[in-house]
Amino acid sequence: MAAWPMSIPVLVPVFNHVATVAAVVSACRALGAPHILVVDDGSSDGSGARAGGDELITLPRNRSLRHRRKISLLVFQIARSHADVR
Repeated sequence: MAAWPMSIPVLVPVFNHVATVAAVVSACRALGAPHILVVDDGSSDGSGARAGGDELITLPRNRSLRHRRKISLLVFQIARSHADVR
């Protein structure tokens, strides 16, 4: 399997998935992801804190489908700002 491109961070969006998010982050690390950014969309179960990413952004409350475009833009801007992470 090819190595993960060093200039591409991984964004892991999470909302109330405490039972699985750490496994997702671990799988990304196993693939060689250089930087894992977890974006917690207002989870009430502590998902973001349990994820184990390199960086965590916690939104104060779930933004639901109504704000999906704004959240997508936020995530895109964050990814772009981390594009040179090594």
